[in-house]
Amino acid sequence: MKIKLLLLSMIIGVQAYAQDADIAVTEEVEPVTEEVVAVEAVATQAEKTELTKDQLPQVIQDAVAAGDYATWEVGNLFSTATEEGTLYEINVSSEGKNVALTYDAEGALLKAEEQE
Repeated sequence: MKIKLLLLSMIIGVQAYAQDADIAVTEEVEPVTEEVVAVEAVATQAEKTELTKDQLPQVIQDAVAAGDYATWEVGNLFSTATEEGTLYEINVSSEGKNVALTYDAEGALLKAEEQE
């Protein structure tokens, strides 16, 4: 009889703990979700500005010329002003492959994303 009471009290305790944990998790998720939505809204407000090769800063031109894509054909060029600084996107192509290169204002390659 004592064992049954002990097991019953343990089960009730675990259920009560699980219910409290569910409430705590739900309360923590909502603010994080709001932050993600706010970040996405800011990111979509940034607009790309199309550039010519002459408008591309020399440091970016030098970075492209010294990088892995130096021999690729340069296509569209864009700049995007962000809170962290200006980003430059250079679309390059070679042998049927298209890649979007993203550089920061100092000429560091941040991303090379293959395009379809």
